[in-house]
Amino acid sequence: MTSTDSFAEGWEKWFGMIGPAGQPVTDTLIQLAQIRPGQVVLDAATGIGEPALSVASIVGPEGFVLGTDYSSDMLKMARRRAAEREATSVRFEEMDLDRPQLAANNFHAILCRWGLMFVADLANTLAQFHRALRPGGWCAIAVLGPAEKVPALSLAAQVMARTQGKDWAEPSTFSAFALHDSDQLSRRFTDAGFSNLQGQWQPVNYLFASIGDFLAYRLDCSVDFRDHFEQLSPSEQATAKNLITEAAAPYRTADGGFLFENWTYCLAGQRLDDR
Repeated sequence: MTSTDSFAEGWEKWFGMIGPAGQPVTDTLIQLAQIRPGQVVLDAATGIGEPALSVASIVGPEGFVLGTDYSSDMLKMARRRAAEREATSVRFEEMDLDRPQLAANNFHAILCRWGLMFVADLANTLAQFHRALRPGGWCAIAVLGPAEKVPALSLAAQVMARTQGKDWAEPSTFSAFALHDSDQLSRRFTDAGFSNLQGQWQPVNYLFASIGDFLAYRLDCSVDFRDHFEQLSPSEQATAKNLITEAAAPYRTADGGFLFENWTYCLAGQRLDDR
């Protein structure tokens, strides 16, 4: 996985937009996983603490939430946010989603919001999730749709490629869009032993006051985008910004802002056996 430690502050900076935009997805995952008071829940790839903190408010003091992430800086912010909320039923620990270290038959539910796309061995990670659930427990995850349905991420990347005289094709492996095929993802869940699959598409809306804000968001929160942008000369950066403005025209709002509708897929499966 690519480290996001140096971008943790960017995620916190933009959480005022990202948080509310992603909350409906969190709510859907909580509903799909049938999370109730008193349960023990894992939130894998929690970032700066979501959906873990939302879940903690549901399971209450009789329950427990473990939030994991491989980024120590993200987890520092998650712990600070938990302290600010006085959330005592949640703990945050480092864990690489590629190599999850989880006790068997431990969790009533496992959530993973926008993390599985970057896993190298999805079959192993899903198998470990299945093993870590108690029989009857649910695993609910969210992944991003295809690139053309996630303009907040893909639009600027496509423009950057054109600026550098390259063809841009939607990445198929270890990218934000790697698991956009909902049918294939369902098969992977079934292969891992999950039953009673339930899935639904859901929009996530990002609203920016200007292209300048959109560009700042991408630079603050994307390792790859910042690396590519900083390799450009000042004149090339100006050209890229103009091209991004042109490409974003279909998303312009009446008051001059930019509203990007991004589609995500939520999928849940249940562990029914004892394997």
